[in-house]
Amino acid sequence: MKHTQGQWLICEHDNGLIIDGSACAWPIAKVDKETQPMHWRANARLIASAPQLLKALEEYVAEWDFEHASETYQTGVSPEPASLIMAREAIARAKGDSNA
Repeated sequence: MKHTQGQWLICEHDNGLIIDGSACAWPIAKVDKETQPMHWRANARLIASAPQLLKALEEYVAEWDFEHASETYQTGVSPEPASLIMAREAIARAKGDSNA
């Protein structure tokens, strides 16, 4: 299943903020300031940035794979840095991979 495309917006709502992909008409998520008084704005910003973060991780992995393809082909192994492993895991989790 794909996520809502486009830039996600943060909009003021009755008791907090909503994250939306279309001028605040169809909420993707709601962050309630009463149940999350310390972190509600930061949580909303993090949720709203999810599509950009996912795209950045996908680009990072694709670039690394392209740059190291010949090394992997020649040796059968290409050691991956911890950041790449974390990126692959985060992408899988965001896309609903049951193994993540």
